[in-house]
Amino acid sequence: MLFRSSAAAAALVLLAGGALAAPQSQEVFFGQPPLVQKEEILRQAEASGTGLVLLKVTGAGVRLRQGPGSSHDVADMADADVRHGEFVASGATTAGDGRQWYHVLYKLESPEAGYSRQDAWICADYVEASPLGSGRRREASSVRSARPEAAGADAGGAGAALAAVPGLADAVAAWDEAVRKAIRAFDGLSPAEADRLYASESSPLRRLEDAKAYQDADRAAQPLFARWAQSFDDARLSPADKACFAELARHGLVKAMTEGTPYFQVDQGAFEARLYARLSPAMADYARLKRRQPAVLVEDAGLLFSIGEMLGWALEWERFIQAGATGLARSQAAAQYEALMELCLFSDLDNSPAFAGGRMAEDVRRGLEEGASRLKGTVTGRLAGDYLRDVRQNGWKYNKAVERRHRQLLGQAFQ
Repeated sequence: MLFRSSAAAAALVLLAGGALAAPQSQEVFFGQPPLVQKEEILRQAEASGTGLVLLKVTGAGVRLRQGPGSSHDVADMADADVRHGEFVASGATTAGDGRQWYHVLYKLESPEAGYSRQDAWICADYVEASPLGSGRRREASSVRSARPEAAGADAGGAGAALAAVPGLADAVAAWDEAVRKAIRAFDGLSPAEADRLYASESSPLRRLEDAKAYQDADRAAQPLFARWAQSFDDARLSPADKACFAELARHGLVKAMTEGTPYFQVDQGAFEARLYARLSPAMADYARLKRRQPAVLVEDAGLLFSIGEMLGWALEWERFIQAGATGLARSQAAAQYEALMELCLFSDLDNSPAFAGGRMAEDVRRGLEEGASRLKGTVTGRLAGDYLRDVRQNGWKYNKAVERRHRQLLGQAFQ
């Protein structure tokens, strides 16, 4: 879904029965219209006289569907406290299930990158809606000033959310400075040098979890973590705590949990857009695609997403590689692909094992069957289908030789 196309800038959007040309942007992906800023969407909408609404998701694991109504297939997922929790949509429509549904047209990738096109529907029960009209131009134009790296990041609502936890706002300010320092390490490098540093295990971005600022932010967030740890259920968090976690995620600090212990996982995608101009075009495209996928796939020794969702993300990497990615970008993409497929096929996580009691888990079997059918004709669909066939022939029982053979086939997929 994230691949470069010279024709994408000419794509048109149908809004509430009227045509709205997709705003222009420098970031264009394979088969996708360019990413745009909110004020550009607003400008085009005002010029066409089309009314839009801004949606903010209020729950976790909210489904976007291919049409209005719960009978339609799931097209995407959204959460209140991570990226992809904000959308631009046309007005609500009453569907056959009696509920109101909004037609989603754009989803926020990050304040730095802006919005990408989306064609899906979301139930009004799980969003807060506000008009995106002329009175919102000032808010739209101030989005960039609320980015974590901006001087005014702790002003207004963002500052109020962090200030609710003593010491957290100061800790996040120090964290932001550590992020800026890590990014400055790329100053003066050639694109090839920047690519190598970005991809290396010693990248300053990857070492941020070792920084004192990270530890201080983690320590300052302990009261917030303690409330979350009472149930580890986002729906039970207070609105203030949800707002605080959402603001922390915008700074690249995403809550996670292992064996009952909460902590921050660093999401590079929240702040690395400033590096894109310094990377080679291929590596910049790799970084953009990586950012569009969830930063955290596993929590408390269990998968956070379904097999079908992860196969879809693997397919994005397949298409990225097949579209002509070269060099480090290709090898990094292949590594992302293999990591996703290994979770789908061979997971040995305690709380999400591919095989339970020596037999393939029912949800894994169903997920692979659905994925192999839906992705027929792709490398991803073939790998899932062939593995499923061999496991079926073995009576759905685990066989080490079968796993070894298919791990080898996976490693050879894009050699």
